[in-house]
Amino acid sequence: MVRTRVVTFMLITAAAVARLAAPATSLAANSPRISGIEFHLSAHVNNSTGIQGPCPTNAVRDLFPRNSPAVIVTAHISNWYGRHPLDVNWFSPQAKIYQHSSESYTVNGSTMFCDYLNIAGTAVAASPGSWIIQFKIDGKVAALSEFLLQSSSASGMPSASGSGSSSSLVGSPGSYRSDLWTVAQSTSDLIQEYLQDEQTDWPGDCGSCDPTIQSVSDMQGIQRAELQPGRQLQGIQSRFHVRSGDSGMYGQPVLKLEWALHHLDSAVVATANGGYGDGDAEATQAQRSLNGAWTAIKNIR
Repeated sequence: MVRTRVVTFMLITAAAVARLAAPATSLAANSPRISGIEFHLSAHVNNSTGIQGPCPTNAVRDLFPRNSPAVIVTAHISNWYGRHPLDVNWFSPQAKIYQHSSESYTVNGSTMFCDYLNIAGTAVAASPGSWIIQFKIDGKVAALSEFLLQSSSASGMPSASGSGSSSSLVGSPGSYRSDLWTVAQSTSDLIQEYLQDEQTDWPGDCGSCDPTIQSVSDMQGIQRAELQPGRQLQGIQSRFHVRSGDSGMYGQPVLKLEWALHHLDSAVVATANGGYGDGDAEATQAQRSLNGAWTAIKNIR
């Protein structure tokens, strides 16, 4: 079941936005642009009245114990003129939308948006791993960001429901690392194939165009090819007894590879349906997740 609620919005100065680095965006030049995303630990969020006071802009972090009360995400947005719908999706480590927020706003200038996710005492606490935040403006993906929910609890904080999910490896770490490396290389090859096909088939400079027959055929080919690394990954988890959702040293590369394949599939679907801009944003996130997987695989001991 997807949780839904209205989000918080407020006007800020352009100077505050200018201090933040700008991530990739799929929106047109005259559309609002997300120029920075921050995650914050919240001591308390009232479910009835929401976030109290202004959106937080300090104490930035991207790693949270599973007994954290709540996570607040703050997005800095520039070039917002007129009325636009804003959506935010919180994806669990299982690549499912856990929570959805949506609202339309009329603003002139730069603005700041914040939303929150309760953790302690909820199903979130039992789902450690990489959580993805997806922002959409005017129905198009504007930005994606990620934070890690740890399987362990921090001392001095109330205990959350749910058990940790750190696995011990059954088998040789060297063999495990080698097998995952093969999957990562196959995923990398597919991402590069997607980028090459999209560049070849893209009918001009547009964010949303009618797809060509060739582009649909190319995307379908990639989607079929994605099945192989997905099956290999499942087989590796079974052989080495690594649980799904494990955020420890052995589970991290699996989580990252799962997210890379998930975002690649989203890119393929978007492009096959003419959403070239959305496809670009998803492909960028697929590459980010894959880069994280390479690092996690190298750290296996």
